[in-house]
Amino acid sequence: MIIIKFPPCKLNTLDLFAFTRFYLRVLADQNGIVLRLRRNVILRKAIERGLSTMKLTDLLPLEKWIALEKDVTRRSSLDANVFNTDGIRITDYKNWANRLCPAIKATDKGQSYICAVAHMNLAAQAKQTGKSLIEECDAGLLKIVVPIFVKDEFLGAFGACGVLPAEGEVDPFLINMTTGIDEQEIEMLSADIATMTSDKAQSIATYIEDKINGIVSDFVKST
Repeated sequence: MIIIKFPPCKLNTLDLFAFTRFYLRVLADQNGIVLRLRRNVILRKAIERGLSTMKLTDLLPLEKWIALEKDVTRRSSLDANVFNTDGIRITDYKNWANRLCPAIKATDKGQSYICAVAHMNLAAQAKQTGKSLIEECDAGLLKIVVPIFVKDEFLGAFGACGVLPAEGEVDPFLINMTTGIDEQEIEMLSADIATMTSDKAQSIATYIEDKINGIVSDFVKST
C-alpha cells in the first residue's frame, strides 16, 4: 500500500502552485523505500487535469522577469512589462519610452480608457489566437503583446510599447478628450517620440517570443 501525506487542504480551493517548499513522501511497503517527489511532478498532473492556478512567478522568480524586461528595453527602447491574466504588471520595473505616456497614465481616464483598454483588448486577442500582436493604442502608439502559455493554460502576456509606427502620429484630440490634457501640452510631450518600422517591431516580437518559449520549455522539462 502506498501512503501519500500532504498538508490538509480543500482540493477545490487549493492553489496547487503554492507548494514551493513542500514535498510529498511516498512510502512503498516492499523494501521500505522512501521516494521524495518534488512538487513539480504533482503540478504537472494538475496542469494535465486542468486544476491549476498557475502564476507567472511559477515560471520565473520576479528578479528574472525584471531582467527580461530590462533586456527587451535595452534592445528596443520600448517600455517593457510582464502582465498577469488581469492585466496587472507583476514587477515594479518601469522605463518610460517617451514623455507622453506617463502624463496619460497619471490621469485616471488615461490609464483606464487608453492604456488598460489597449492591453486588455490585445491580450484577449493573443489569448484567443495564441499569437503575438502588433497594433496601435488609441493614442496612436505602437504596442506589442506576446501571450504566455504553459500547454493550453494562459498565464498572462509580455507587453512592450511607447514608440510611434513609421510615419505614424499621436492623436492629440482623442487624448485631450479622454484625459483633459491640453492639446498643446500633448504636442509638446510627443514631439520627440521615436518611430519604429514594422520590420523592427516584428523582430522585437519574435525575440520576445523566443525568450518566452525558452522559459516555458525549461519549466516543462523541469516538471
